[in-house]
Amino acid sequence: MKMARTVLASLVFGAAFGAPRAVAEGWGSTTGYTTVMGYQLQRMNPQGDPYPFYWKGVSTTWCIQGGVGSEGAAPLDLPDGVSLTNFEFWAYDADPVNWLEFYVFEDCQAPGSGGEPVITQLGMDETYGSAGTYYGSVSLGGHTVDNSRCHYSVRVNFTPPGTPCAADALQVNKVRVSWTRQVSPAPAAATFNDVPTGHPFFQFVEALAKSGITAGCGGGAFCPDQPLTRGQMAVFFAKALGLWSE
Repeated sequence: MKMARTVLASLVFGAAFGAPRAVAEGWGSTTGYTTVMGYQLQRMNPQGDPYPFYWKGVSTTWCIQGGVGSEGAAPLDLPDGVSLTNFEFWAYDADPVNWLEFYVFEDCQAPGSGGEPVITQLGMDETYGSAGTYYGSVSLGGHTVDNSRCHYSVRVNFTPPGTPCAADALQVNKVRVSWTRQVSPAPAAATFNDVPTGHPFFQFVEALAKSGITAGCGGGAFCPDQPLTRGQMAVFFAKALGLWSE
């Protein structure tokens, strides 16, 4: 069986970004998610009570009775280039005075630049009243992850600061950020001399090159109309699915 290399380029992305698997963050899935458990939150403010919140069990952060309101944060390990779809939180709020605020932040700074990073709030939600168990979901608007310049994190505020929390009344179970893989945006200049910017498969071929799946057929060319053997196709798919080890 033989096929044009450009046709395979589109098929590779169809396979690599096809139907979701049971393992949400596995290779070959279109969508996935990154989860931060309550016990992963690290205290941000050193003032006040030396232990503003404590951990009970394996999944929940509890605001300590008599402790001051505090801030906890944890990094988000996100695949580069994915589109962020939404974030969700699972929590418990039975405190008549205090509440929980959940944030997703992006901190960006260009390589080699000085000064303070640019901090952007991508999403925010909070508990209301003291109804008990809470679940919330907020859209992140398809924001694209750029790990070369930016860092991503979850922050949870036990509010208001300085107010004691009722016993076991504020509990953080987990925060989850969902994302969708996407084909890399087309660059301004072509990598291969026979796949110019106006070529119908330009974006797909460039994404293969950027991902290290192909280096072309030699001499600065991709050979888009050259037939592809089953052996060559196996290499393409193995790399695309993360099965290739060099």
